[in-house]
Amino acid sequence: MKRSALLVMAVLFFCIPTASAHLSKTSTLELKENSPRRVQMVLTLPIVDGRFIKARPVLPDSCTMVGEPAERGTGVSVVRTWEMDCDPRELIGLPIGVSGLLGTSQEVMLTIETLDGRKHTQILRPTQPFFVIPPPPKIWRIVGEALLEGVRRVLLRPELVLLVVLVMLFNMGTRPVVTGLLAFVSAHALGQWLGGQTWMAVLMFLPRALTCLIALLFAVELVSGQPLLRRGWLKPWWAVMLALGLLSGAAQSDTIPTLGLSEIEQWVGFFFFALGVLGGLMMPALAAYEWQKFTDRFSGRFRDSVTFWIPYLIGVAAAGMMLYQASAPLFGSGMTPAMPVLT
Repeated sequence: MKRSALLVMAVLFFCIPTASAHLSKTSTLELKENSPRRVQMVLTLPIVDGRFIKARPVLPDSCTMVGEPAERGTGVSVVRTWEMDCDPRELIGLPIGVSGLLGTSQEVMLTIETLDGRKHTQILRPTQPFFVIPPPPKIWRIVGEALLEGVRRVLLRPELVLLVVLVMLFNMGTRPVVTGLLAFVSAHALGQWLGGQTWMAVLMFLPRALTCLIALLFAVELVSGQPLLRRGWLKPWWAVMLALGLLSGAAQSDTIPTLGLSEIEQWVGFFFFALGVLGGLMMPALAAYEWQKFTDRFSGRFRDSVTFWIPYLIGVAAAGMMLYQASAPLFGSGMTPAMPVLT
């Protein structure tokens, strides 16, 4: 008798958690505008032990159902589909959600898509079963955030900043430098687009390590005063920056968060993000140019000392960062450096 009781308790112990795990499966509620003012709504609820939660969508009064809802079962879930006459612009500021979640552990993934490319996602919980659609962001806010994010993308790449400074100190000339910066920005935008379309995948350590290597070679040539490989080994310079920009853009294909933005707004953000990248590159270039003008006022040992030590220190920093980035494939599956190799 005792053995039978223990067996029953063991069965209950192992089965009850499994049932609760099934009950916690996420449901989905999708609203998609397929044609002007015509929205398809799909509610998917998981089936557990032959039953499912009696949840139903709650929409504003401006949405009217067309015909009867269609219902079908897949064996593990129930799918209900509605067709509605509904203008998504009239839903701004109004709550959309699901009723019937209170007293359960059920969560609902809400997705709203409109014809102009806007997309909203939100997890609805029993304690927060509604989502209020926010108004579209102001265009000046999109532009400002894109510009700042583009500048930030460059300034968070110290090896790229050092490379731009070295190029200015190399006295390459204004036109080649500007052409190289424009080539980098254009290729960076192309790489972002290709990466966003999953047509190109690049690990971030690769463009970082290559940038460090080129900066190191530049620094060695500036310190030694002689061509390191052969005269004009980095010409045309725009081709080098084109390759670095393409790899960098594909490695970081994100620009600004696109949720809630229309396709036009996303392209506006993409364009001004590229301008921000150009602005971020111009900052160290202008700083190096002003520094050159300042040191030209001096003569003798001071200018020679500055001309030597700045490339020397930049070269040391580039070598350290290159070793750090090159160590990425040795650590972990994420292909990011787990520890600096700076011994």
